[in-house]
Amino acid sequence: MAVTWGPDDNNNLYRKLGLPSPQASNRPSQEDIKRAYRRALLENHPDKARRQEQAANTPRLRQTGSFPVTDIIQAYNTLINPSKRAEYDRSLRLRSSQPSRSTSSSFKPPSNCETVDLDDLTLDTEINVWYTGCRCGAERGYSVSEDELEEHCHVGVIHTSCGGCSLWLKVEFQAAEGNAG
Repeated sequence: MAVTWGPDDNNNLYRKLGLPSPQASNRPSQEDIKRAYRRALLENHPDKARRQEQAANTPRLRQTGSFPVTDIIQAYNTLINPSKRAEYDRSLRLRSSQPSRSTSSSFKPPSNCETVDLDDLTLDTEINVWYTGCRCGAERGYSVSEDELEEHCHVGVIHTSCGGCSLWLKVEFQAAEGNAG
């Protein structure tokens, strides 16, 4: 199973387990996720990886990259749960299909764009996505990932569209002290 990832995909939960992107034609099954989880734990667990390297007398290249075991567990817990996985997949699709999440001077927010503060949104800590409902009824209509916030931290504003309708939301925020670098 060949998996290619770009340089900005280190926080992708599928990558942490060495799985193909959900946009690929063959979506990983629950069994694929379980196998990938076990393999990722073995490849990334400090004690197990060290023993395998000593036994082979050569360092091994890790397919999934070098991720802390806690990140692998978090990825598994999100992807194995159907509702959490669906929400995470939706956030990935939104991220890839919305190049207009922008602060560029050419971006003109629609007239139906409401402005809120990031503190008005709820953080889903398992998938690192801030979300809020939309008046169209979509419970998590608007979502913004931590990665997107970091990309726009120098401006402090990000625009996002609702996943359930055509409404837009302008989210204003300040970078945390530690992230201001």
